[in-house]
Amino acid sequence: MEKYSRWSDLTTGINPFVPPPHQLPANAILRWTQVFFGGILALLRWILLFPLVLGLVLLSAVHTILDHVPFLGRVIHRATDWIVLGLILVVTTIFIKDEAANARRLGLLTPGTKPPALGGIKAGDVIVANHSSVLDILYFGFRYSPVFVFPCASDASKNLVQTFGLLGAFAQAMAPPLTSLTRPVKLQDVLRRTSSPVVVFPEGTRSNGKAVLTFLPILDSLPPPTRVHLVAIRYYELVLILASMLCTSWSIYRHRPSLGIVDTNPKRFRQPIHADRRGGISFAACFHMRTTLSKSRRWPRNSCPRGPLPSNYRRCWRRCCAPRPCT
Repeated sequence: MEKYSRWSDLTTGINPFVPPPHQLPANAILRWTQVFFGGILALLRWILLFPLVLGLVLLSAVHTILDHVPFLGRVIHRATDWIVLGLILVVTTIFIKDEAANARRLGLLTPGTKPPALGGIKAGDVIVANHSSVLDILYFGFRYSPVFVFPCASDASKNLVQTFGLLGAFAQAMAPPLTSLTRPVKLQDVLRRTSSPVVVFPEGTRSNGKAVLTFLPILDSLPPPTRVHLVAIRYYELVLILASMLCTSWSIYRHRPSLGIVDTNPKRFRQPIHADRRGGISFAACFHMRTTLSKSRRWPRNSCPRGPLPSNYRRCWRRCCAPRPCT
């Protein structure tokens, strides 16, 4: 783990990139019982998942055609994603708990204004979320059937991103961060053409959920009417371990030494902002926020290879996820 040490926070010891450890029971009987029955359960799950995954691949091919049909294509796309991805969540025994943040208590709503509902996300809205694993894609696909947007650090200042469908987002979520864009497109153009919400992972890479990384500057140029929703994702330890094992295995399988990038400048690292890690998969869809928010007070002026956090989002993200700056 020496290669991860340069990203550790010296005060709290939090490291946003170290995979969580998987510890078996110390008792030999319990350990081998867990391994035996866990293996049987995993085999049964894969038997049930295989036809669902195959159906998802076939439906994705059909969706590429139906998406060109106004209204009807979107309805069919949404219904099939809800059914198939919902069954996948049931088979994998992943349970979701949605928690809406109290925007009025946080001072983000004026008196007399109703807080937004989780189901109030519409076509053309931007969903800004942290990124921990491939399970993020599974949840967003089940809930909204969105277009997924992944930024690249080298092109983020130009507001260029790359869009993915559901299967492409699955593959990218288990791959290294983008070093270049094969199909660059401006985020404004994506919002103008899409008939679904747009999910943006502005951190540019996955983390282990213990910290919120500095955002890439891709949200600065959004047109003023755009509605932005902040979503914070937390996992149980076991779910996070399984997701980390899956992503690590896929990364090892697809490893290409020529694509490695090493940053040897420690001054470019920004101390992570650590958040509460209490249990449960919870998706805190927080509030509607327009891009014309007033500038907030500055965070610590340490730099990061991913660029500075947009000033319009610093205060709101910190209040939503209840993080606190490292001291």
